[in-house]
Amino acid sequence: MKIVFYLDEFLPPSQTFVKTQIDEFIAQKHSVYIVAQRLTLFEPYDVYTLFEEGSFEYRVKKRLNKLGLFTFPSFLSGKKLKKVIEKIDPEVIICQFGINAIDLYKAKVTVPVFTFMQGYDASKLPYLYADYRKVLSDISNHKNFKLFFVSEYLKNVCKKHISDIKGEVFYFGIPVHVIKGNSDKGVSDEIKILQISRLIEKKGIFLTLGAIKILSGILPKEIKCKLDIVGDGPIKEDIIKMILEYGISKYVCLQGNLSYDQTLDLLADTDIYMQPSIIAKDGDSEGLSNSVLEAMTANKYIVTTEFTGIQEIIEHKDFPVSVCEPDAHVLANELFDIIIKNKYFVKNQQMRDFMLANFNISDRVNNLVRYIETYKKK
Repeated sequence: MKIVFYLDEFLPPSQTFVKTQIDEFIAQKHSVYIVAQRLTLFEPYDVYTLFEEGSFEYRVKKRLNKLGLFTFPSFLSGKKLKKVIEKIDPEVIICQFGINAIDLYKAKVTVPVFTFMQGYDASKLPYLYADYRKVLSDISNHKNFKLFFVSEYLKNVCKKHISDIKGEVFYFGIPVHVIKGNSDKGVSDEIKILQISRLIEKKGIFLTLGAIKILSGILPKEIKCKLDIVGDGPIKEDIIKMILEYGISKYVCLQGNLSYDQTLDLLADTDIYMQPSIIAKDGDSEGLSNSVLEAMTANKYIVTTEFTGIQEIIEHKDFPVSVCEPDAHVLANELFDIIIKNKYFVKNQQMRDFMLANFNISDRVNNLVRYIETYKKK
């Protein structure tokens, strides 16, 4: 199958999941072309870019988006985009994020477009902007466009803002076989806690730091805790300030952006994975956290909240996953119970086996290809 992946930029560090998807389609012998508005990652991919680095048009387009305008800015890339799509002549277009689907809609592409709603595009943008709500509703009702939400949770969030939105839930999966699973290491004299996320409000990092501050004060002196945070983002300076104010510098290490392999190595060596996501003040919400899915595959203890979309995955399953209130004291007590009370005394391979069986990206891509082929015949 001849496929175009359409993106805003290729590729920010926070979107390694897109690279994973592209690599899997290529591994399955599909012809994959990448079309991006701008290029930020130089890897062995053929990428068609619509705007040059520092392009005035691109800056204007993004500025107008920030002002809540989406229909007109898409015309800035529409002609270029349509020309590139016609040159490639794909059978199908896979679009990441609803905001990019608007470009394809305004460019009046004639091939089927499958758009994956990931998070902010189904929560923050429809919460804030009437223009976005209108055009996304039109797109979801267009015969040539199909919306997929990465979780039922995210779909429900979007429907609160766009009641007539149409779309289905599709779990894309992760590269489960490259993620090491481990047996329970038991309690040691240093408990390693990990969070992997972009440094933005909805990831709940301030809650994580608050929980570590409380936990460091209630753990027995012979047991130390260490928190690694992998990622970068706009609230980094606020995070550093909070670490200093809380006096927890000796417990926290900001790793910055790491390669995927380095991140997985850190995950393999950790005891507890933590991601207390929240709904941000601007309405931004998770779709389904790939990092939590990766931690589940690695068979880690997990402390999270209902706002990661993970509840629909673990419902009624006896997995070592704690879904807590987004409160630092609640999170600290849960960490304490896992470490000291050994809340999950026996941790077997059931969670990893479940992930291998249900979230293998190879199987999920096969399912998507079958869906697309059926859809095209309608």
